[in-house]
Amino acid sequence: MPIPLLVIFKIPALVFAIIGALKVRNIVKRKPDDEKIYCFYRFFFFLSLIFATFFIPVFVKNLKIVQIGFYAANFFIFFGMAYLGKLILIMTYFKQFRKILFWLMITMAFGELFLGLIYFKPALVLGYHVFELSFIGWTINFPSWLSLLHGILTILLLGSASAMFFLKGRQQEYPYLKIRSYLFGSGVFFLAIAAVAYFLFGALVIINLDKDIIHGVASILSPALILAGIFYKKNKNEEELND
Repeated sequence: MPIPLLVIFKIPALVFAIIGALKVRNIVKRKPDDEKIYCFYRFFFFLSLIFATFFIPVFVKNLKIVQIGFYAANFFIFFGMAYLGKLILIMTYFKQFRKILFWLMITMAFGELFLGLIYFKPALVLGYHVFELSFIGWTINFPSWLSLLHGILTILLLGSASAMFFLKGRQQEYPYLKIRSYLFGSGVFFLAIAAVAYFLFGALVIINLDKDIIHGVASILSPALILAGIFYKKNKNEEELND
């Protein structure tokens, strides 16, 4: 039986993302007026939905429905990036532009969905062999230029977010806040690596083992590192995400 390699990678990734979303949701309940924490929660929420869509091909064999699932993943990516971008701008001198960026990303989500319906085709399913093992994978059947455009936008935003967390870490006076910022920055960095494999490599090479491994490993490391940052605290009495 062919091994759905990328789906296997998504199991721990989804677990980490769900735990992170639930944890930050609890913090939101205690701090309902903190816009930064709310944006962070929504980012984790949509990250969970993105990872969940990768399980659709395991349960549904209709490739048209699988394609719709990939559309949903791309749609959720824009929403997740909208909240992440909003969070990053709140942390800078460009706070007043956060709503503009947010609605720009939401508009792009619907714009890509519209283009997806125009270019709609069933998803692609391909198999490949490594040594004695047989693997199977599914990929979105999208025009290459659209995948490249989406990928470049996502990677630029994730790269900016990662750099911002690292910069904030360098500016922190207390070591535990530095570590927390570096964990967040590292997690977002690996999410950018996953996006490179998914969008850019995917636009050039439909499916192969290297792309799946890079995307899969980065997908696990990203929520794991961010989750470590959420739970990291100076001592047992310190509250998560207090800065």
